[in-house]
Amino acid sequence: LQGGEDADSISLEGNSSGSPSKIWVDHNTVFASLTKCSGAGDASFDGGIDMKKGVHHVTVSYNYVYNYQKVALNGY
Repeated sequence: LQGGEDADSISLEGNSSGSPSKIWVDHNTVFASLTKCSGAGDASFDGGIDMKKGVHHVTVSYNYVYNYQKVALNGY
């Protein structure tokens, strides 16, 4: 699963249309290669699994996440 503009591998994000809920992220292998990603700023990669802007009722289970400076962001 390729990341979006924020250079995250998996990004769950609310917007003006509403907040995503009842999400299950299960049995994934998520990793970063040491290449430049647009939106990552001074890092070669950003987050593995990010959940922000009103996302709620999320289960993240049995995932293998590696080679990230920031594994996950939960809210902001």
